[in-house]
Amino acid sequence: GKDKIGGITGEVNVSDCISISNVTLEHSVDVESSTTKVIYGSGSYVGGLIGFTDQSEDIEITGITIKAPVRGNGDVGALAGHAYVSRMNVSTVTLASVVNGQGSVGGFFGYLGFRNQGSTMTFDNSKGAIRYVVKSSADAGVTGDRYVGGLVGYFDSDKGKMEFIGSVEVAVNVKGREMVGGAIGYGNKLDEFNTGGINFSSPTMRVEATDNYAGGVIGYVKSGSI
Repeated sequence: GKDKIGGITGEVNVSDCISISNVTLEHSVDVESSTTKVIYGSGSYVGGLIGFTDQSEDIEITGITIKAPVRGNGDVGALAGHAYVSRMNVSTVTLASVVNGQGSVGGFFGYLGFRNQGSTMTFDNSKGAIRYVVKSSADAGVTGDRYVGGLVGYFDSDKGKMEFIGSVEVAVNVKGREMVGGAIGYGNKLDEFNTGGINFSSPTMRVEATDNYAGGVIGYVKSGSI
């Protein structure tokens, strides 16, 4: 399609709690390439699980495995393309997908922001591993133009914070033109972002920006604390 494309749902926008659990999406391809179109939108808000969500209540995501290329233009992620949330909890997730786009491209979330003061995004590893690992070929990983990250492409932490129980494993190459980070491409008003919550397990992982602002953890920090 064009906008709001997802492996399970294009858009989630309801006034109640949401739970998505025990989902496996797998599509085998001969070569894991950014040109392969499986979950594909020619426009924006493209996600392996959810394309777009603007959710005022809790979202619980657990027991998810996604192994299919995800490709779009803006706000593209292997888990969700655009997530504007109040409280989200992610646990027991394995992502093994090439993610390709232009702006705001991330391994888990293309764009992640918070609706209300005190909002939280929690990665809970106590219930099972949370991983984004692609090993099938040299070009496999997260690729975009600007705001490109192994975890989140564009992270707006103005009203909330990201929390880790245990750690999230990120073992992919991350490439873009500018504002490219191993975890976050662009971070705005980071609220005590804890880098100890990221496990960069691959000794060969590369983070590349062909123009400006490449960082092992964060490409560009607008403001906040790490």
